[in-house]
This record gives sequence, structure tokens and C-alpha cells, in this order.
Amino acid sequence: MNWNVIWLSGFLAFILIGSGCAQVEQQRQQNLVVKKIQQKNEVWSYCYKSALRKEKTEEIEGEVSMSWRVDYLLGQERVSQVSVDQSTVGSEALVNCMKDAITKMRFDLPRKRGQAIYEVSHPFVFRNDKEMNILNR
Repeated sequence: MNWNVIWLSGFLAFILIGSGCAQVEQQRQQNLVVKKIQQKNEVWSYCYKSALRKEKTEEIEGEVSMSWRVDYLLGQERVSQVSVDQSTVGSEALVNCMKDAITKMRFDLPRKRGQAIYEVSHPFVFRNDKEMNILNR
């Protein structure tokens, strides 16, 4: 990574140049998303248990890969375009609950001048209730 120093209107500014900078920022954003998802583990557990009751089954297993958009175009965070990329859980109740939960989440991602758009994709892996895992790949 290269550092260049420039003067702008009397203020000292640092500019990062190099392909590693974008990757570092992207990894930082991914880490923030994963942290928020993990903080909501009780929500995913609720969705799982609720789906078990609705579908009258003892176990739901599989993976749900979901995508959504987080934007800050009007100064406030908005989560939209929540979709399922792939699902092997076979439970519409579980997937719908997860979509609703993601729509209500707040991620507090970095933004410049109050505006930013993020495209997020994340896999959720469900084994049985005792071993439910949320994985980041």
C-alpha cells in the first residue's frame, strides 16, 4: 500500500492508493455485517423454533443464502430487496421469518456524506435446534 499526502484547503489529508485498500474496506464492511447478524442470534433461533411449530416437525436442516440491499440515500438506513439466493431448508415459514427480520435490522455501515449503497449476501446454516449455526463463508 502506498501513502500519499496532499494539502487540501489547508487541511492535511491521507489518500490510500493500491488495490489492497478496497479489499480492506470491503472486509471491514463484511465483518460489521457478520457481527450484526451474530448479535441477532436470538432472532434466528426464534424463526427456527417458530417454523418447527408451524410445520409440525422436530427438525429443519439446511442452508439459506440470502441477499439484501442496505442504502443510506436519504440520510436514514433502509434495508430492501431481501431475497433468497438458495435454500435447502424446505421451510417457507423459516425463510419468510428471516426475510422479515432482515428487513427490520439496522447495520450502521460506514458512509460518506450520508450516502451509500451496500449489496449484502450471507449464508445461514441450520442444523438441529441445539446446534443451530450461522456461518460466514
